[in-house]
Amino acid sequence: WKDFVSTPWTMPRSWRDLLLPNKKNVVCVENFKYNEINSCIKGQKPKNYKSDPAKPMFSGHDPQYELKHDGSGEAYASIIDLRRDKILNFLEVSDWDWVRTMISIQYEMLLEKGTQFLIEEIEASTGV
Repeated sequence: WKDFVSTPWTMPRSWRDLLLPNKKNVVCVENFKYNEINSCIKGQKPKNYKSDPAKPMFSGHDPQYELKHDGSGEAYASIIDLRRDKILNFLEVSDWDWVRTMISIQYEMLLEKGTQFLIEEIEASTGV
C-alpha cells in the first residue's frame, strides 16, 4: 500500500491528446481544460475488444487523471495529495453563489440511522 499512496498519480499523455492543435481552448472530457486532466480526449475500447468477466477492462482504454487545480498542468505527487485537494474543493462548495446549504453526511451515518434525518434537513433548508 505504501507504493500505491506514494506513487505519482499520472501517466504519459495519450497520442490523441498530443495531436491536438490548440491545447489552450480545447474542452476535454467532463468539461476539464487540457491542463486540468490527462487524458483530454475520450478513449475507445479496441475494435477487437470482447467482454471477459474474468478480465474486465474497467477504464484502461479511457484513463482520466486529474491534474493540480492551480493551472500548472502538473500531476499530483501522490493519491494522498489528490485526495487532499478533493476534500478542500468539497469544503468550498458552500461558498458557491447557487448553493443554498451544504449538508455534509457520513455514509456510515446513513447506514446506521437511515435517511429520515437527511430528508428532514433537506426539507428544513429548502422550505419544503
